[in-house]
Amino acid sequence: MNKIVCATALLLFTSSTIARESYDKMAFAFEMVRHGARAPLNPDYVANFTVAEGMLTPQGMRQRYLLGRYHRERYTEKYQLLNPDYVEG
Repeated sequence: MNKIVCATALLLFTSSTIARESYDKMAFAFEMVRHGARAPLNPDYVANFTVAEGMLTPQGMRQRYLLGRYHRERYTEKYQLLNPDYVEG
């Protein structure tokens, strides 16, 4: 499974690099990210957490928020792929 994920990521990275050389506008962004910190699935250890088993902890929510801010900054300021005033929806 790990080889499939790596091959897919490499293919997408190569495709986006080739497309980036040919065009000035961003067509799409694909990111493979893992969730933030979660409570364990083992009921013996879940009592130490403030959330249900398998749920994002407050720290995990913060991790996802910070990662989102980081990517927005990259897309708007560093690479100028999106307008800084862009709001989804």
